[in-house]
Amino acid sequence: MNTAANQEQMRIAKVAAAEAYLADIRKLDQRYKAAEVEYRMAVERASGLTGIDYSRDIVQTSPSADAIHNAVERYTELKDQLDAMHAALNDAVDEAFEKIDTLDDTEASVLRMHYLLGLKYCDIARGLAYTEREIYRKRQAGLEHLYDAGLPVQYRVNQQQAI
Repeated sequence: MNTAANQEQMRIAKVAAAEAYLADIRKLDQRYKAAEVEYRMAVERASGLTGIDYSRDIVQTSPSADAIHNAVERYTELKDQLDAMHAALNDAVDEAFEKIDTLDDTEASVLRMHYLLGLKYCDIARGLAYTEREIYRKRQAGLEHLYDAGLPVQYRVNQQQAI
């Protein structure tokens, strides 16, 4: 393979690695939101706000002491998990914002809006007064520059991985 082809393969690998990094942060955010819902449901169960469970053969109108104790334990366990996830998410987002802030303003805006806020490219183009094709180009360049800004070790690729 010639040098130009190697450079193109490396560029593609860098973009893919940066995209994986931002996608993992977005997935962490989604897991956190799902854990929040589960936590709220546990709080409702612990406080008895969920009502009667009609799926059982025998309908109980008041929860047993064991059920309340188990619900409170589950609530406490979920609260601890939620706090840990929140701290990890904040650290990851802060790190990503620091790296993104080193990029060109437009590239940084495109990456923030798409990967961290979840906006579609057509909405970003409309908001920034660019064509959608220009937004794709800014995204591509932004991802490559984000990689060059220094991703965590698990997202780094070497020349052999790129080929």
